[in-house]
Amino acid sequence: MKKLTFRSGIHIPNNKVRTYSKKIEVFNSDKDFVFPMKSTVPCVEIGERVLVGQRIAEPIDNKGVPAHSSISGIVKAIERKDVFFGELIENIVIKNDNKFETVNYNSSGNYKSLLAQEIIGDIKNAGIVGLGGAAFPTFLKLSPPNINAIDAIIINGAECEPYLTCDYRLMVENTHEIIEGARILLHLFPYAKVYIGVEDDKMEAITQLEKMISPSDGGKIIIKKLITKYPQGYEKNLIYSILEREVPVGKLPLDVGCIVQNVGTIVAICRAITTGEALIRRVVTVSGAGVRAPKNLEVRLGTSFREVLKYCDWNEDDTIKIIAGGPMMGSAIIDIDAPITKGVSGVLCFTKDAVSFSLQSNCIRCSKCVNACPMYLLPNMLNQLSIRNKYADFKNYNGMSCMECGSCTYICPSKRHLVQTIRKAKFVIGQTRV
Repeated sequence: MKKLTFRSGIHIPNNKVRTYSKKIEVFNSDKDFVFPMKSTVPCVEIGERVLVGQRIAEPIDNKGVPAHSSISGIVKAIERKDVFFGELIENIVIKNDNKFETVNYNSSGNYKSLLAQEIIGDIKNAGIVGLGGAAFPTFLKLSPPNINAIDAIIINGAECEPYLTCDYRLMVENTHEIIEGARILLHLFPYAKVYIGVEDDKMEAITQLEKMISPSDGGKIIIKKLITKYPQGYEKNLIYSILEREVPVGKLPLDVGCIVQNVGTIVAICRAITTGEALIRRVVTVSGAGVRAPKNLEVRLGTSFREVLKYCDWNEDDTIKIIAGGPMMGSAIIDIDAPITKGVSGVLCFTKDAVSFSLQSNCIRCSKCVNACPMYLLPNMLNQLSIRNKYADFKNYNGMSCMECGSCTYICPSKRHLVQTIRKAKFVIGQTRV
C-alpha cells in the first residue's frame, strides 16, 4: 500500500504511548452537568425533569443543531457564565439523579429505504457536529448544492495531534460502526467513494478496518495509509494526500468534489441512523505528565473537566497548564469546572518540565516557519503585519488562509509568537471587516 502525504508540515514527537493501548472506558459522573448554549436557546425550564437524549435547547437559526441532555435529572439553573470559550453565554445546569433514564429513541429503520433528506434530517435532529474540534454542523457538510458532484468522501483517521488516541481507539474498537457509517454516506452520495485516511503509526486500526470491509461494498470503501506527519489531519492536507487535489484559497472541499468527516463523527452518524441516538457522549483522551492514570474515556457531554481529571488520578500540585484538545491546536482551560463539549477530543495536563517559557527574540530570517507552513504562507511576514496593525496587507498576503496549526510557532528558533499574532489579526479583521 502506497503511503501518502502532503507538502511541508513537521515531524514532532507523538507522545501517544501512554494511551495507545488503553481501551475505551465508560465514565459516568454523579455530579451536576453543565450544557453551554453557544449557538442554541434553552427549551426547558428551571425545575423541569429531563431524560437522557431529551432536547434541552433549539438552534438559534436553521444552520444550527439542537442540544440534548446526556443525563436524567432536574433543571437546576439557566445562567450566564464563562466556560472556556472566553465569553459569557447561557448555560443549562442539570442536577444529576444518577438514574440515566433515557427517552425512547425513534430509529428510522433500514437506512437504505430512506431518502437522502430524511437521513440528513435525522443527523441534524441528533445534534451531530464535527467531533474533530471545529464542531461544524454535520448536516450542512452533507448538504452540498449538487450531491452528484461529490465523488469522494474522506473519513479522517489521521489523528495527527500529539497525545490524542481517542480516534485510534474508535477505529480499533468501534470498527463496525465506522464502516457502517461509511455505508450510510455512500447511500447519500451514490457517485462517491469513501476513503479512510489513517497514518502509518496506527497499523492495528488499518488492519481492523480492512477486515470489516465486505466484497458487497463493491470496492467503494478504500483504506489509505498516510505518512505520519503534522498536520496530516487538516482537511485540505488530507484531500491533497489522498486525491492530489488542491482546494483553492477561499474555497471549500465540496468545490473539488470532496467531503471530509472525522471518525468520531462517523460513529455518531451510525448511531443516529441505526438506533436514533442523539449526540450525548464522545471519547476523549486524558493524558499528559500531570495525569498518573491516563485513559481513553467515553464521557457524557456536560461532564466537568474536574471530574474527568479526578477519575484519571490528576496530579493537581504539579500541573501548571490544562489543554482542551491537542497541544498544537487546543485551548487552555482556566476553569476546570467547565464542561466537556462536543468538540473536546482530549484533556491534557502539563507539568513545568513539559511547558516552555522561553522569551521570544528577534526573527533571524531562517525561513523555517515558511518551509513548515502547509498553507504556503509567510508566517514571519504575517507576524510583523499583525504587530503593526496592517490588516489590509495581512489579507493581501492571504493571512486569512492560516489554519492556525502551530507548525510555525513550534519550529521557530526565536520562539516568536507567530500563531498568536496571526490569530489576533484574523479576529480583528473578522470583527471589523477590513
